[in-house]
Amino acid sequence: MKVINRTFYLGRFFGIWSLAFLIFGISACKCTPNRKETTGKKTFYFRNELSAKTLDPARMYDAASSSAVVLIFDALYAFHYLKRPFELVPNLTTTLPDYGPDGKVMKIELRDDVWFHDNKCFEGGKGRKFKASDVVYTLNRFADSTVNDQGSINLLEGLIEGLDTYITKTKAEGWKADYQMDFISGVHEVDDRHLEIKLTKPTSVVFNVLSNPILSIVPKECVDYYGLDFGFNPVGTGPFTISYKNRKGDMILQKNRKYHLKYPSEGEPGDAEKGLLVDAGKSLPLVDEVVLPVIEEPLPAMLKFKRGDLDWVRVDADSFRSMVVKNADASFTLKPPGDKLYELFPATDLASSWWVFNMKDDVVGRNLLLRKAMAYAIDRQGYVDDVYNGRGQVIDSMIPSSLPGSARSLGLSWYPYDPKEAKKLLAQAGYPEGKGLPTLRLLYVATASIQKQYEYVRRNFAEIGIKLELDTAPYSAFNEKFSKGGFQFSIGGWNADYLDPENFLMLFTKGAIANELMYGGGWSHPQFEAMFKKVVSLSNGPERFEVIKRMTELVKEDVPYIPQFTYYRIGVKAPWLRNWKRNVADDREAVYVDIDQDLRAKGYEP
Repeated sequence: MKVINRTFYLGRFFGIWSLAFLIFGISACKCTPNRKETTGKKTFYFRNELSAKTLDPARMYDAASSSAVVLIFDALYAFHYLKRPFELVPNLTTTLPDYGPDGKVMKIELRDDVWFHDNKCFEGGKGRKFKASDVVYTLNRFADSTVNDQGSINLLEGLIEGLDTYITKTKAEGWKADYQMDFISGVHEVDDRHLEIKLTKPTSVVFNVLSNPILSIVPKECVDYYGLDFGFNPVGTGPFTISYKNRKGDMILQKNRKYHLKYPSEGEPGDAEKGLLVDAGKSLPLVDEVVLPVIEEPLPAMLKFKRGDLDWVRVDADSFRSMVVKNADASFTLKPPGDKLYELFPATDLASSWWVFNMKDDVVGRNLLLRKAMAYAIDRQGYVDDVYNGRGQVIDSMIPSSLPGSARSLGLSWYPYDPKEAKKLLAQAGYPEGKGLPTLRLLYVATASIQKQYEYVRRNFAEIGIKLELDTAPYSAFNEKFSKGGFQFSIGGWNADYLDPENFLMLFTKGAIANELMYGGGWSHPQFEAMFKKVVSLSNGPERFEVIKRMTELVKEDVPYIPQFTYYRIGVKAPWLRNWKRNVADDREAVYVDIDQDLRAKGYEP
């Protein structure tokens, strides 16, 4: 299975705004609210950190574009706004897919009340009804390498019948798309409301990828009408339409009054008490307008928030030190006077980090007791508190705690910080007090903060007699050195391609990545491999989680790595922002939030 890290196609940026300049002009964005105005319009203000590169889902590869795409378009499935761990629910479909008796045919029924936005690309300027042929077209266009050239195409390779053959065709010299003549043979339109996707094997991966914004549904006639300019004239079925965009990238979105979704009627424990279910059953979105200015630097963004010009903002590292306190119970509170003005919220990220051993190394790779001693020697909570100001949640497996199948959700734990036990195991490993053990090499990417990370780990190991030396390299050189086994102990991590535990478990299987040392350090276990194949074919539920539990226990028994933490995304919101619950799974909070106009008119009052 080929894989690609989401950060690859949502993390690179380059300028293409000469075309945007011609299309949208250069007039200034009216993106600053007057809090004393009492118009009837509810406007939600939040920041984009960079300019969107394109609003065409299939060509999208940056986070700034995604933040707008998810509000203009819909994918077949979406994440429940309130439930945690994150749960996929129908969006453009009536139910979750039916896989048939052999688990290899996804049968999908579509909603009958979904319409594309009104746009001149449609006959008479009126949006038409969404239908199954739109899904077929979107999938074929997504798999067209002349359209999708940023790597995300790999997410579905090998999983849908005829997909790989189709991708190969699109890579041929002189390829010109004709999705009526050349198409993915395993994707079949039954009728306007039903389609089938034939899988090469039972797997839940396709279902998960179908929730990704890169597979948001687009109408063929609008892509044909606008051509390459479709990325600046987006037309979807989503909760908002774009009404303004300038050269800088500032955007204003208007409410789609024909949107099909309702506010959820259930959440996780405590949501009702927080007032998050007051609007249950109401038509979405609840605000009339979204204003999305580009503010690149965190300090100006925080200043605008404090003036009331943004409704929520991320708390960067500098602001965290001046505004936030982490309490003894691991909760966070605002320092005065912010504690009387704003509301603080943490959200657990969808990535995890770890230290990884080189399992091919003669010293650490062949000595289980040594690896266990090192696992007991690291104070992971102290590491998070000291190095990252407490802005992280210690994890006990490779799966982030915000996903189902995490160690936390399964009631599992990692080795605790215990120097006495570490010394005991080190002696059993043949190195009492570290005697006879050569200095170990810790390979890190060269960054400004690396010395602090290294010093913390070095002190932990020195406490039991292990000597550690730091070996750093720029990112490209680090990858080359890592892949060739030029390390004994290093860093690893993964940012979810799709929100399923399988996406993290695969990193410790053979064939998932080009180099077996990457991520899992070359560790392999036949029982783990066999159980992984079973996980791929199962949907989330007791049977699947029991298999994941055993896989997690196998990794703990063999210690090929030491889990670190999942980063906390910490932010502050204005008191007039209602229904706010940070949803890092799809960034669609604007669909669900509401504005208390009376509180907004008052501004910040202690």
